[in-house]
Amino acid sequence: MWDSTIVPPYSSHDSGDKNEPVTYTKQSAPTVVAKMWPESPLTKSTSMHLDAVGTGPLDFASTMGSIQSGISADFTLPASTGNKFYNYVFKYNPFSLQWKYKINGDSEYWMNINSSSHVVYLTYTSPIYYQTAEPTKKRMNWCVTTASLESAIHNIASKIQNGLGGDPPYEPTDPGATGSQPSPEWIMMDGPDGSHKHGAECLYQARMMKAALGQLGISAVEERVFASYDTNTTYQDTRTCPTHGYETLWYYAANGWNNYEGACKVADSSLDGYKWYAVWPVLTKNTAVGILRGVAQYQRWGYVSGSTWVYPDDPNHNVSLPNEPPD
Repeated sequence: MWDSTIVPPYSSHDSGDKNEPVTYTKQSAPTVVAKMWPESPLTKSTSMHLDAVGTGPLDFASTMGSIQSGISADFTLPASTGNKFYNYVFKYNPFSLQWKYKINGDSEYWMNINSSSHVVYLTYTSPIYYQTAEPTKKRMNWCVTTASLESAIHNIASKIQNGLGGDPPYEPTDPGATGSQPSPEWIMMDGPDGSHKHGAECLYQARMMKAALGQLGISAVEERVFASYDTNTTYQDTRTCPTHGYETLWYYAANGWNNYEGACKVADSSLDGYKWYAVWPVLTKNTAVGILRGVAQYQRWGYVSGSTWVYPDDPNHNVSLPNEPPD
């Protein structure tokens, strides 16, 4: 008697079930690595063929290997000739593989071993680990189903952006965490009770989008887009006012005064090399200035008087929004 266990390229660490899920990149030719071991110790090295029979792209060609006495062995099964996955992000519903083997020189008949059930997730490329949290079934399921049927980077990004956007937006917090502190574990949309659906700082929203894109293998960066009197929004503008002393530049939006908007940027062929995304409000712009103009109603220099910020409405403190540079 024999048994087999699939060893996919990436597997869930939270399901406790080694047989699911499995992730591959879109339009790839799948392979599986299966571990075979005898239920009873072998007295000699045994040469054998292993096969996994499925449907469509999830059917594999048999492969030959050998098991030494008393130990297991890994068998790598390539896809059947011509088999490739779809060229877009997609979730295959559970499918079954029928595992079978035959001993070389002993029998020409295939013997069934067992069957295994798998959910398959197709990503854009391999998950980017430095950008995201460890892939898990929950995270991968949300990201893939949210961006399902999309093959282009920015179509995928838009689906993720809209999936995260809301009022209030989703937020990566630990269970029981207070306020809007981010969690390195990135617990995503945990529970139907809305416990993770309260308002979040804009930068954490951008971080969430970056992490979700990282699950799908798309490079992204979180950025602060500051209020600005020119097209450089990468830092907070300051000045020394002859009347009030030190002042910083702020913009007014629907939720009050802010000094920056958190955004997620994804590489493209535009003037600055990126497309810019804000999660809430949902905005997609070609430049950082576009994000600023999308969220800001107006800008003013502000200063602290006692313990209160003051933003005078006068010509010396009002600052025009910069124009978005031509693409």
